[in-house]
Amino acid sequence: MRDPLAAVWPKYFVPARIRRAGLLVLSISALLFFLWLSQAVQSGNALSSDNQVRDFIHNQSFPALTWFMRYATHLGAGPVLSTLTIGSVAGFIYRKWYRAAILLVIDMVGVPFFNSNLKVFYHRARPDAFFGVPLLTSYSFPSGHSLSAFCFYGMMVTLLTARVRNRRTRVALWLAGALLALTVGVSRVYLGVHYPSDVIGGFAAALVWVSALMVFDQNEDSNAAEETSLTP
Repeated sequence: MRDPLAAVWPKYFVPARIRRAGLLVLSISALLFFLWLSQAVQSGNALSSDNQVRDFIHNQSFPALTWFMRYATHLGAGPVLSTLTIGSVAGFIYRKWYRAAILLVIDMVGVPFFNSNLKVFYHRARPDAFFGVPLLTSYSFPSGHSLSAFCFYGMMVTLLTARVRNRRTRVALWLAGALLALTVGVSRVYLGVHYPSDVIGGFAAALVWVSALMVFDQNEDSNAAEETSLTP
């Protein structure tokens, strides 16, 4: 007897379609988590654990680490990420990765919109900063540096790994992207300018945006044409 799924499988279960479905599930899941977290923040349920984590991280401080965090936090700042975005877009265009260039531009153009509107909507006051860092006038939730860093480094990693065939290079890219975004997030808590839930909220909001955009990078024909190894 002929398997009725045999004719359906090639059409609906190709890897690119599965990736798209997975990205949509990831985006929706991140959105639900962000909404749950925002409710905990607004109700004050997150404040106790926030302060515990803040105090723990602050108690691990020492001068050399403070110096590092003061500089590392700029990896999520607007001027640095704008410069990196321009350079990355130029590199993508040079390699004729036009889809990647367009997606990265859309990704980073959306960052200030989400950042400003989410902060105003939740209007959470910032905590008292450490180490004499000036208290910023903007709201606290979600962390703009964390959201921006995740949007850039996360998008760069996903775009590059979709075009790199070498497995070790892919792993190195994922590790580097995760380390950069995490360093920015930790630096915001270390310096006292954000609560931990602000950082997690920034990451979650960015994951919603990045995974939704990456759905449009999963075209079978374009992937076959654009995929290029960055290693010999």
